[in-house]
Amino acid sequence: MDYGLLAACPLFEGIAPRELPDAVGALSPVMRDYEKNQTVLMQGDPPCGIGLLLTGTALVVKDDFWGRRSIVTSLKQGDLFAEAFACAHVPELPVSVIATAPSQALFFSLERLLEGSRRFQQLQNVCASLLRIVARKNLALLRVSALLSRRTIRERVLGYLSSCAEQEGSREFAIPMDRQQMADFLAVDRSALSAELSRMKADGLIDFHKNRFVLKENT
Repeated sequence: MDYGLLAACPLFEGIAPRELPDAVGALSPVMRDYEKNQTVLMQGDPPCGIGLLLTGTALVVKDDFWGRRSIVTSLKQGDLFAEAFACAHVPELPVSVIATAPSQALFFSLERLLEGSRRFQQLQNVCASLLRIVARKNLALLRVSALLSRRTIRERVLGYLSSCAEQEGSREFAIPMDRQQMADFLAVDRSALSAELSRMKADGLIDFHKNRFVLKENT
């Protein structure tokens, strides 16, 4: 197990490197490998603990009754997933997680974390970090909700790209989605999204090539 990757994960913030193997071992970790487009977690299945994406990338998606897919968020190396569902003890996962590149994930037992936190200071730190991560994700979901409340495709696109630029600290950045995934995330039709992006480029609001964007000064 690569403890260097784990040490960089926010979940283990504040734990000394020499204490990390014991802290991780106390959580009954299970390592799994996935190919590109392989399902990591399936909507409707029971939760299987707290997931940590060690390598690769993935998407959290939700399918409705008719099979129409919406993207909830994207995951990168070091991100947690399914932690809220494990904490809430939901009987079925309301979303799926799909690997978008060859990936490796580690799953932890929430029960072992809660039991061990009574005895080990390291796991108390993990619990505190978990609460911070869940709180940050709740704030992110509020931002997504505000984004999707915008009425026009242009407003949604500008809101999303502005958020990406803010996170990167630059007007030039790459988004972690292709066009279909971006359309699914913004809950718009792909062709309508592509047409609006072309209009925004012609209007001098943005420039782009594939998934790389530049926000112009007059945005």
